[in-house]
Amino acid sequence: MKCDKKKPHCSSCVKNNTVHLCHYDEQPWEKNSEIQKLKDQIFNLQKQNNELKTLLNRSNAKVLSTSNSIKSSNDNFNLIIPDQTSNDAVLELAENFDLLMLKENKMAHFGSTSYMAVLSNDPILKPMMKPILDAQKLGINFQKFFLYDQGIAPIQDTCSVLAPDYKIGIFESDFTSNHYDLVQKINDILPSKEIVMALIDHFFAQTYVFVPFIEQKSFRQNMESLISENSDGKACLVVNSIPLLVSVATFLSVLRFSYISLPNKQENQSSSTVSEFNSSSNNHDGSKNNEAMKKILKSGVSIPPTYIEYAKACISNANALRKPTLKHIQSLLLLRVYRYYAPEDGDESTDSTIFLALIVQMAKMHGLHRDPSRFSVVTDYDTAQVWRKIWVQLMYFDAAQALTFGCPLLIDDEYDTQLPKISSSDCALERKCIESLVKMHEVSILIRNIVRSCSKIREFPKRSTIENDLKTIEYTILKYRTFDELSYLNDPNESFVSKFSKARDLTLKIHLYQVHAVCYYILMLTCDKEESDAIQKYKNGSAESCLIVFRMLSLYALSPSLFNSQLGFEPFISAAAFETAKRVLPIVSQLIVKDLLGLFDLSKIITSFTMPDSVGLREWICMLPNLSIGENLFLRYGQFIQSCTRLSNRYFVCWRVTFIDKIFEDYVELLLPGKFEELQKKISEHNKNINDNSEYIDIDLFGIRDQTSNANNADENFNEIWTQLVDSTKQSKFDYLTANFEKFDGIGDPYFNKDNFGYGPGIASEFSFQDFNTFSNATGMSISSQPTMEYPTNSSSGSSIGNITNASFQRDSFSTDEISPKTDSSNDIPINESGILNTGNDAGKMGLTDHDLAMQVAKSMFSGSNDLYLN
Repeated sequence: MKCDKKKPHCSSCVKNNTVHLCHYDEQPWEKNSEIQKLKDQIFNLQKQNNELKTLLNRSNAKVLSTSNSIKSSNDNFNLIIPDQTSNDAVLELAENFDLLMLKENKMAHFGSTSYMAVLSNDPILKPMMKPILDAQKLGINFQKFFLYDQGIAPIQDTCSVLAPDYKIGIFESDFTSNHYDLVQKINDILPSKEIVMALIDHFFAQTYVFVPFIEQKSFRQNMESLISENSDGKACLVVNSIPLLVSVATFLSVLRFSYISLPNKQENQSSSTVSEFNSSSNNHDGSKNNEAMKKILKSGVSIPPTYIEYAKACISNANALRKPTLKHIQSLLLLRVYRYYAPEDGDESTDSTIFLALIVQMAKMHGLHRDPSRFSVVTDYDTAQVWRKIWVQLMYFDAAQALTFGCPLLIDDEYDTQLPKISSSDCALERKCIESLVKMHEVSILIRNIVRSCSKIREFPKRSTIENDLKTIEYTILKYRTFDELSYLNDPNESFVSKFSKARDLTLKIHLYQVHAVCYYILMLTCDKEESDAIQKYKNGSAESCLIVFRMLSLYALSPSLFNSQLGFEPFISAAAFETAKRVLPIVSQLIVKDLLGLFDLSKIITSFTMPDSVGLREWICMLPNLSIGENLFLRYGQFIQSCTRLSNRYFVCWRVTFIDKIFEDYVELLLPGKFEELQKKISEHNKNINDNSEYIDIDLFGIRDQTSNANNADENFNEIWTQLVDSTKQSKFDYLTANFEKFDGIGDPYFNKDNFGYGPGIASEFSFQDFNTFSNATGMSISSQPTMEYPTNSSSGSSIGNITNASFQRDSFSTDEISPKTDSSNDIPINESGILNTGNDAGKMGLTDHDLAMQVAKSMFSGSNDLYLN
């Protein structure tokens, strides 16, 4: 009888009762097919498991919202209950929170969750930006910014240092036939091989935790064949083929990352620097890293930002876009991550979004959206781990970028890449890195849900949908330790691994609060006037999350050393902190204005706060007991601007944050004439009557401090530095696609510039933020000696925070010259005083004030410069 090939036994054998003799010969392809089917089943089960976990989390959040440990649902922040179906409003966010604007002389779209769109719908903040919002009424021919030539002279670089012969685009390959010249230029700037290896050791001992997608074993193996040593001990790269240039690019980026995470000591030969680090490191491989630290600090080596320019040139010559490999994607992502953390730059311009889209598409072409376990060719465990880590990082950047700009996600839901897995052979540091990546992925998913809800075009979201997403975010926030616990990093008995975990949790929690504040803010703006209860609920929720994170950022800005000790976390925490500050300050400013105008009572709102991080918030705000909450918050706002002014010596992002001060002060003066005089008088009266229970408050609302002080001279110095690194629209000249080897000639490294550490008269330049407490005592500045960030519980302790800053909150500190540096007029684009392009029409006929001049830079904190709005 013919076999019918049925399985597990054919019909003939079953009928004849000879199933024990029935078997089939398995072909190799059949075996692989069965294995693939089993893998598919596993993936389907994992997908179902993830969906069940999501439902369980939502269920837990609902249970938690009714728990006795949390106040009733009528409270503001505490796990809101979505509206019932009967009054579940449909939010037309894509219609009402949507605009097209002229940004950096080109059109850009900003969607529902972007601050540009949100501010244009806020009745309080919209008038502050009115000159720009009304720009379309000035007769500008916007068609010239679409399909027609603009007829505008090209931007010419006014920087005194140019290197046209060494600008290499990633889409070009001018050096391909002569890449040895590029390698030789890199060899000329490399330190000794001993220091290079010490920097690599330090990277994997400490810096790696913030860029954990560089696999140590393979990297070191590549470096063994890549790095040689000449007769005088200097490191020398041996590059025999063009594809190796991508490894050189990764190598240069690693050196720069390692360098910026060093303790910020200017006297690198100081033995005290090393001993202080030894006592505070207590890390997983302390002895080895301490030896590396000693070598690096004693050598006085410098790894300036120019290394990143050379890395870009290497990627260009390695044909990264034509032949993408996992190493290419890894190296490009390293550049993108560096742009986010770079002290000398900011992560705000549109080229970062385009560059991320490029990396994401390369990752998809390489298959990173599918889990490596699906492919038999991926057999190496380390490769699979790097594969998954890169995907987690891309998802996080994509979610954050989509929220910031209100644009659709680059990565859709059609992926099945799993999270990195912990192996029994992993060290404690690697385990904690993977745990941190899992948390990062959780935050990414939460943000993705919000973005999807708010960016719907064809089917508008319901209010309950966004509220459900908020509920999950609130539940996640409650799982983290409080800011008070996360910010204490100076315990000598605590391991490096534990401190790193706290630092990562700190930055993720700051991001969650930012998302929460934005969502509540949007919900508040969508309410009709008749929905008083909903308006109050969303207003209170936005205020609580905003003020919580604002206090955290303010305390960090006052003294980063209290959070970092000798750990080298400062540039990585600062990036998250000050990028968030640019988004939070507008909400803080509208809270101040509303309270000062009597539109609501901020003191009553604060009493209803319920989150653990809000404990002591009122006491911290109240610097002067005889002022209202709104007036005290205005002083805290000024204090934060002072801190940013001081930190502008080292952080480009802080320099840009300070420009918003001019617009906000002008707006307050317009609404409330004489308010500055009133507050300054009360500060002066307080300072004249200081006793044991009060502290001196060094906040000068009018900038009447001596203009010849050392601090102000330092301000002028770093203004000159930063203005050389931006174009005429005040945008950073950082270009992912073009390398400029001489960009920092004559500037050096602002982050480690010794001139940036002397803030007061008589203070030597070798002092740094790591010496901030000692420095403060030397200058007579009153600063808390407590090793941790304490949230005050009484008005006395609350007011003591006001004494830490040294720079003034100067009302006229940003002059026209500072905002628009003097340049050769022949190099300028035809732009009038307001920053509006002169296109042969009536655009320049309107009289403008210094308010308008300040605006072209101040708007940068909302993501751009020279921006015109098109509703």
